[in-house]
Amino acid sequence: EFEDDSANTTLSRRLALFLSRYSWYYPKYRFNVIASTQKASLGAGWAYFEHVTLPRRLLLSQSKIEKAKPGSEKPSRLFSVWSTSEEDLGSLGLGIGLYFSSLRYLTYTCVVAGLVLLYNMFYFASDEYSGRDVDDGNAVRDFLYETSAMCPDKAWKPCPGCTEDDWNYFPYPMDRFAVVSSDDDGGEELKFILVNNCQINFTSGLLWICSLITVAVGISLINTLRKKRAIKLDVSQQTASDYTLEVLNPPKDAVNVSEWKSFFLQFGEAVTCITIALDNQDLTRALVKRRKLLYDLERRLPNGFPFDIRDPPVEEAVKIAWPLVWWERLQLYNSPEQIDRK
Repeated sequence: EFEDDSANTTLSRRLALFLSRYSWYYPKYRFNVIASTQKASLGAGWAYFEHVTLPRRLLLSQSKIEKAKPGSEKPSRLFSVWSTSEEDLGSLGLGIGLYFSSLRYLTYTCVVAGLVLLYNMFYFASDEYSGRDVDDGNAVRDFLYETSAMCPDKAWKPCPGCTEDDWNYFPYPMDRFAVVSSDDDGGEELKFILVNNCQINFTSGLLWICSLITVAVGISLINTLRKKRAIKLDVSQQTASDYTLEVLNPPKDAVNVSEWKSFFLQFGEAVTCITIALDNQDLTRALVKRRKLLYDLERRLPNGFPFDIRDPPVEEAVKIAWPLVWWERLQLYNSPEQIDRK
């Protein structure tokens, strides 16, 4: 069992060990049905979880961060939530470090965009916009309603030229169109529409456009900074790519691993691994697509029909394959005829 002091354990583990003294949380075995050396241990389970599942750092020095291997018996402790820097997160993987750095940049972008729209919040809460006075007893909810663009100042106004077809679209807005009959003019129908009396001034619209530009520029800068951060994190950590060579223009007939190893041994004492990637992606994709189409055709054949994927009788299979039903056509399934053409 791993030995950890209380300061180097999670709060959940300390709480679980505290509650384990009570039988309603951690029942003890009444009968010795398991050997004494194999009894379930809550403490050992939590120690295994923290040393194998959770990431830990070796206690080498305060300046150098090195991730401990799962289950390592070397002195280690959990990564601190508050004191772990973005560079230290690179030891957990390049993607983890980039995620948190991008999250920080995105937070800055949203804060700046929110400051740009601060004027709109005060304008929507003013009498110049709607003259509303929201008070439902919840201060937070009142603030959100008053500073939003929601318009409570609505009124029904006549619209003689409006028809029901003008409002017949999704989402169905018939709650803003009404027809009433007039008793004075022989039952003539009068048409009304519900309009908002709130007015958006030029400044508010301009600030909305500025906020969109701010977000667009911010995302563009995030992408640029992310690339620079990726280089910085990669340099701070030693990975297999630091000791890898890639040959971009090899001879077309150089497919023998032993020849490549002899070639590289001229420049070093050892070669750990060699991978030869063939430039046949288009052919591979075509073969995979063909195999998927043949499997689709095979699923549409009646039982007992001899259909070998390696040498399929496509023309005979297309003639007896089940046609597409309506819901398959909606999902753009390939029909047997389309499979034959492809």
